[in-house]
Amino acid sequence: MSSLVRIVLIRKGVQDLLKSGWIDADIKARATRIAAAYGEGATVDSTVGNHRVRASVRVAAEGTDDAERLLTALDAGR
Repeated sequence: MSSLVRIVLIRKGVQDLLKSGWIDADIKARATRIAAAYGEGATVDSTVGNHRVRASVRVAAEGTDDAERLLTALDAGR
């Protein structure tokens, strides 16, 4: 026997969840791990936007070696 299940998400609740403290801490920790894996020259910036927490890792990549290094460092954020 199969039955249908209907799930209704409350938009405000989802937005509150995506901006919650533990999501913020998790996103910052992932960005910090990526920056640490990249090494010297990476900076982390995070903000709480209108809909969710955002984080970025910025590097001064000037050559293909730096770009490859950043792509490898992205695995640390998983």
